[in-house]
Formats: sequence, C-alpha cells, structure tokens
Amino acid sequence: MAMKHDDDFVRGIRLVQLDYETGVYIDEYSSVRAFAQDYDIDLKNLYRHIHREDSLFIRLKKHKLLLMKKSKYVAFKKVIDEGLF
Repeated sequence: MAMKHDDDFVRGIRLVQLDYETGVYIDEYSSVRAFAQDYDIDLKNLYRHIHREDSLFIRLKKHKLLLMKKSKYVAFKKVIDEGLF
C-alpha cells in the first residue's frame, strides 16, 4: 500500500523547468514521472531529491537543467512580479 501512496505523491508534484543560466521559464511538467520519462532519468532517484528540496539542479550529458516545484515557482514569481524581491 505504501507504493501506491508514493506513486500518487510522485504524480502530484508539478514541476517547472527553468533555464540554468537565466532562471527563465522553459517548460512545465504535470508530474515528476512525466519529467523522468522525457529525460530518461531514474524515477526513484529523482523523486527522492525533489521530495526533499523545492528546486533541483540536474546535469545531463548535454544539458544543465533547473527544476522547481510549481507551487514554489508560483510563489516566487508572485513576489518578483509584485516587486517585493
């Protein structure tokens, strides 16, 4: 039963991909699983890291990726847009 709970949690975390150099929005993923499948990354390893952190830096062979939980991205964007940063 714990696996089902973990699977639901993985699907429930929405991710935003940002440019590593500028922090500009690039893409959005409906779940950790969707991102892992797109980049062929081990889901368990990715889940373990994103579960603990609000953002995550990933270095692949040709890419540097910056991921952020969508909930945190929305909060940070609101602060920036309102000029409070």
